[in-house]
Amino acid sequence: MWRILKRIFIGDPLPTRRGQQERLALLLALGVLASDALSSVAYGPEQILTVLSQAGDAALALILSIAVSIAGLIWLVVISYRQLLLAYPQGGGSYSVAKENLGTFWGLLAGAALLVDYVLTVAVSLSAGMAAVASAWPELHVSRTELTLFILLFMALINLRGVRESGWTFGLPTYVFVGSVFLALGMGFWRFLSGAPLPAPGPPLEEIHALNWFLILKAFSSGATTLTGIEAISNGVGIFRSPEDKNARKTLLYLGLLLTVMLLGVAYLTQHLGLTPTPQETLLSQLARWATGGGIVYYVLQLSTFLVLFLAANTSFSGFPRLASIIARDGFLPRQLRNVGDRLVYSNGIVALALLAGVLIYVFEAETDRLIPLYAIGVFTAFTLSQGGMAAHVLRTQGSRGRFAATIATVGAVITGLVAVIFAVTKFIEGAWIILLVIPLVLWFFYAVRAHYVAVSRQLLPTQVSLKLRPVLAVVPVNAIHRGILGAIEYARSISSEVHIIHVEIDPEETVRLRAAWPSWSGGLRLQVLPSPYRSFLETFNEYLNSLQESNPEAVLTVVIPEFIPARPWQQLMHNQSALLLKLHLYGREGVVVVNVPYHLKE
Repeated sequence: MWRILKRIFIGDPLPTRRGQQERLALLLALGVLASDALSSVAYGPEQILTVLSQAGDAALALILSIAVSIAGLIWLVVISYRQLLLAYPQGGGSYSVAKENLGTFWGLLAGAALLVDYVLTVAVSLSAGMAAVASAWPELHVSRTELTLFILLFMALINLRGVRESGWTFGLPTYVFVGSVFLALGMGFWRFLSGAPLPAPGPPLEEIHALNWFLILKAFSSGATTLTGIEAISNGVGIFRSPEDKNARKTLLYLGLLLTVMLLGVAYLTQHLGLTPTPQETLLSQLARWATGGGIVYYVLQLSTFLVLFLAANTSFSGFPRLASIIARDGFLPRQLRNVGDRLVYSNGIVALALLAGVLIYVFEAETDRLIPLYAIGVFTAFTLSQGGMAAHVLRTQGSRGRFAATIATVGAVITGLVAVIFAVTKFIEGAWIILLVIPLVLWFFYAVRAHYVAVSRQLLPTQVSLKLRPVLAVVPVNAIHRGILGAIEYARSISSEVHIIHVEIDPEETVRLRAAWPSWSGGLRLQVLPSPYRSFLETFNEYLNSLQESNPEAVLTVVIPEFIPARPWQQLMHNQSALLLKLHLYGREGVVVVNVPYHLKE
């Protein structure tokens, strides 16, 4: 049943040789990997405006200046990552670059920060997408949390089907969104320059805080969430078609151009139209409604915003599993995360990401404003460490010839590091403290996993060359005479000259029937009946094993468990699963080998 459902929802397994065919062309890869960064236009400028509104209407005029500063930061990061891909054409993720050039600890810190940010990207993008739906169709009365979790499940299933299928599913809506934003901006600038009536001003904003540098920096850090997702291209070089590094560098350039134009366009019109943040409608929705007149273009934009914000989470479904597999390969995460699944994707990483993001969405009730304060610290920490690692790499490999490149990387590290500090300070009370606590916990988990694997390797290391031959003592629990039990006894006799047939007496009448039938099927073996005053099979059987181990310390004690397998899975429910319970009970018991001998029933 499980196999059938898996094939329906996930698809048939793909051969390893199909790996190259599953990679994406440049334009499609741009739609997949850049969806996170491009979609941030839907909430980045609004976050700036929301913070500035605390200082009254006059402070809203700063949105364009702050947006220009963020645009400069975008290009600093884009240039730095393009430079990084020259040095690491196979993919220069923050973890790999920092680990190689700054040391293991700093690499793991970058890895922990990025993994946390990937989880938050999924939660924030899906929650913002639901906000866009609520703005365009306020008459809908649905549970935002439950619907967001349903979309998350859908995305996980699509990603489990493979890279190429998720590329076509998630790449095309990104271009619809970008085209809709450019169309709305074009119509908006045309109406503004032609002297069309401006939107009716909203009620005066209450001045909650004075306009000072702290508030400005807080607005800047809120808007800096626009940069999240840029690093995904560097981490996702493996999904590009050849030449991978050149396509990735071109994609970074196109991303920088699109993101800058959309960010500055939205900020300019917002400032000159006098738009203000409202809980009932998003900023992008207000702008598009005025620019398009609320017609078909408006609804296409809102629908594409809804889609791209949901699909922006797909960037994390590409980046998180790949990064987790690299860290797992180095021994700092469970090894299951490095396994490639049936559809040539890191299935375990995809499932882990969906579970973690689902918990966040449920706890924070899909509210974007509650999730944003947790956002961006991780990605800016990773930016800082990758650029610091890049500066060290250039100076080590190129010496004085690489001073200019090292200077660019150093400036990038310093500025992104300052942004991370600003974000942590200005958003600390609102929830940033949670991330400052979670990242060290993830680091601790890395080292705990590594310590476990090291301890296991030491204990499994052989200490002698010769193999010691030890006698095997077989124990077969029986409760009746049937083909399954006789098959188990035959197997026990094939591996041991000393076979113990054990019956724990729970039902005296059953014991009488077994004693009467045993001589005809015993094959010369003695049936041992163990009384159980408290009718506990497991406890009585366990005591018997203890006595055998004490009297035969050199023997390999092997419990041979007979089990019949019904023809239909649902028929398992009709039986008491005693074999399964015994296997679970013996699992992990030192000095005992458990062998299962199945007998398959026919229709």
